[in-house]
Amino acid sequence: MTIRNYSDLIRSLPVRQQSFSTKRSTWEKAERQIPWLAQLNDKIFSNNKDVTISRQDIFATGDIRELIVRTIYWGYPRGMRGNYAIIIFYAIENIEVEFTSTLHGDLEQSIGPSNLTGLIDFFNRIEGLGIATLTKLLYFNNVSFEGYPCLILDSRIINVLKRGEFDELRSLRYIRYANSIVLYKQYLQVMLDVSKTLDTSCDSLEQFLFLFGGNLKVE
Repeated sequence: MTIRNYSDLIRSLPVRQQSFSTKRSTWEKAERQIPWLAQLNDKIFSNNKDVTISRQDIFATGDIRELIVRTIYWGYPRGMRGNYAIIIFYAIENIEVEFTSTLHGDLEQSIGPSNLTGLIDFFNRIEGLGIATLTKLLYFNNVSFEGYPCLILDSRIINVLKRGEFDELRSLRYIRYANSIVLYKQYLQVMLDVSKTLDTSCDSLEQFLFLFGGNLKVE
């Protein structure tokens, strides 16, 4: 199957408008234990029972703490497993410091292998934080890895890639969650190269894989 057959669809995807809705009740347990979260949720939910967050909403968020929270709400609208959200929110100050210091306070820059390794090592020490959350934060902060625009890489996209059904992405069929960080640069390289041949953006291609990659059947 060639992804070029879907180039018109990929180019027309409303990437920045991709939205997910989450209920404030989903995060009530965390609110009861973390005072600052209740105050921030007053702002995010604006006295509503739920909120719909788009990619553009997150990109437009200037405060790093609010960006992290909005990213989690967008990425995990039904909540995170177990107490992961509470663990993450308890560690929010350390996450802010580590993330911004690694990027030297410049959230729109290119990082190298040592920066990424440092972030991964830090994230691995906090239960519930992994490659999916890290790549979301890198993406929403417009960070590049060795010059390649960072993209979201989560289990859903990994499952699409490892099936190797798209000719142009077959070199990524060896990606698994366990080795995703090792192959992250290759993922970014291939996605950029393919997006250029399709005359579209990298995140349009990523969104296509997320929305349709696992639901196409060629007779």
